[in-house]
This record gives sequence, structure tokens and C-alpha cells, in this order.
Amino acid sequence: MKHTRKFLKKQELAKKDINQQSITCPKCKGTKASTAKLCRVCTTKAIKAEKQRRYWQTHPDARVLKNRRLRETSLERKQYYEVLRRNVLTHYGDGRLACVQCGFDMYEALDIDHIEGVKKYIGEAKHHGKQLIFWLDREGYPDGFQTLCRNCNWLKWIEARDKTKLDRANKYEGRQNYNYG
Repeated sequence: MKHTRKFLKKQELAKKDINQQSITCPKCKGTKASTAKLCRVCTTKAIKAEKQRRYWQTHPDARVLKNRRLRETSLERKQYYEVLRRNVLTHYGDGRLACVQCGFDMYEALDIDHIEGVKKYIGEAKHHGKQLIFWLDREGYPDGFQTLCRNCNWLKWIEARDKTKLDRANKYEGRQNYNYG
């Protein structure tokens, strides 16, 4: 009996499927071949973990040096940021490390404020917090910022929000009184 190529390919695939039935992997519950202990992903991870384990066994000093370097660079970054933040707050606090409105001088409670609001600077600086401090230093301390304590900064935000609400209410009242007749 003469069979077509498609029929023969289907038979071969069926034989392969019978030989390699998909069974769940004991680690990740994914599918694996019946002859394998683990699926491909878990096997690759196990091989990498074994290589890493062997490396750390043969090079015990490398781990100590790596951890020490990470701690040192992390500490250096934190110290650099603190110095930079003090410089930026002092610059925008008119030469003092204090709020320009109330004079509060507790370092931890001071912030940088956009004088005309964030919306004016959206094209230039979409930064807040640490990113803003680094950006201000990189840009050479541009105008339009000031040092405020968190209380003054919050009050400024509330006043701006209330003013916006009042403007919207007045605008709406004006439409009601308009005579379309």
C-alpha cells in the first residue's frame, strides 16, 4: 500500500508522542519529557546553580571581597547623596539650611519645592526626590526652586488645590448665569 508523505509524517509524530509523553516537572509543575528528570528550564537553572556553588567552594575569598565592595560602594553613594542634598538645600535656602518661609532648620524635614509648580518644569525635569537633587546639581542649580519644610510645602499644595477648586466653581457658576435666549 502506498502512503503519502503527510500520512507518514503524522505516523512518525504519533510514535514520538507515545515515546515522549508529557509529564509534569516535579519542581515547577511544567511539562517535561517522560525520559527526563526535570523540564528544560529547571535543568538549566540546576546546572547554573551547580556551577556557581562549585565556584564559591573553590574561591571562598571572592565572596568576602564581593560583599565588602558592595557595602563600600553603597555607603559611598549614600554619603555622596547626603552631601549633595545638603548643598542643594543650602543653595535654595538662600545660603541657610532652613525653610525660606518659616525658618525651620531640621535637615530631615526639608524639601525642594518648585516655586511655580511642577507643571512648568514637566518638559525639563520629571524628577522628584533623589532624582530631582541629582538633576539640580547636574543642571547647575537652575532658578525656580526653593527650600521648604514639609509643613510649608504641604500648605502651599493645599492652597493651590483650593484655589483651583474655587476657580472651577466660579467658572461653572458663570455658565449657569449665562442667558442663551
